[in-house]
Amino acid sequence: WWIILPWGLSALVTFFYSLGKLCYGCETALGLGFGPLAVMMSTAASTNFTFSDFGPAFMAGLAYGWVFGFGAEFIDQYFDADQNWESGLRNMGSLAWKAGVHPATFTAVLIALAYIIQIALVIGGYLAPLTLSTLAVMPPFVYCTLVLARAKPDVKQAEVSFDNKAIMLTMFVMFLWMLALVISQEVA
Repeated sequence: WWIILPWGLSALVTFFYSLGKLCYGCETALGLGFGPLAVMMSTAASTNFTFSDFGPAFMAGLAYGWVFGFGAEFIDQYFDADQNWESGLRNMGSLAWKAGVHPATFTAVLIALAYIIQIALVIGGYLAPLTLSTLAVMPPFVYCTLVLARAKPDVKQAEVSFDNKAIMLTMFVMFLWMLALVISQEVA
């Protein structure tokens, strides 16, 4: 019956995601829902689960939630920032757009922090050392950041002078990182 706790919290993610668009919290809600809470639900569904497993499960989901919540959502929201800002929606994408932060800069910092979180979780014993195999995805991340860096965003409008291939490639590499993280944790 322990699955009710993360399931109930996950059910609230959609509410907090929508509310969060007004106060810079949608990325956190999305990251928690697809990261720690999802890991907690899968842990609770296992046969030998105890309540004390929730803490390690939450920690293990942090890196995944960071990349999904702040990475994918940022890229999605950045390019709608001008319309979002005018309609009162506030998220990291619109805040970065308003501050003139380039998507490549934000992406590079996000990726660096994701690896720092992941390494800390391995050192802390929450993730298996094999998950460091996701470092193999680092060259494509660097390539995506360089492609994004060539873009010239217009600060008045969230228009960028390149096609959507760079955005889609960045999202695909984030997906590869997440997939590698999950598979390497399961194999270990």
